[in-house]
Amino acid sequence: MTRAERGLNPKKYYKTRPVSPRSVITVREDNPGPHRSLLGLILRVGYYSKQDGTNVIWLVFPNGGYQQATSQAYINRHFRIIHEGEDPDSYGDERPILQPLADAEVTFLATQGSATTIY
Repeated sequence: MTRAERGLNPKKYYKTRPVSPRSVITVREDNPGPHRSLLGLILRVGYYSKQDGTNVIWLVFPNGGYQQATSQAYINRHFRIIHEGEDPDSYGDERPILQPLADAEVTFLATQGSATTIY
């Protein structure tokens, strides 16, 4: 059985291969770990900070707020990637901050994953 068939991320993410900014993620129901309070939310991966490096991942809530951080190891263990972002600018130097998701976007993303409650 493959990693994807078991509901795991098909790729492993590390400092040398970080998850892309603007990726859409949700907390895994079978292994939420310390992120149990985020179960059912649609989250996005924010841009990396040069001060923090690529191991610190800022979670962007649907309202556009950067409210919690996690690590690459926790992404592999406790989150499921619904859609991998394609932004080549990891630090977002030339990009605006992530805006709140529209209700239609949240509803669409919720149907792609296992999210049940939208923030």
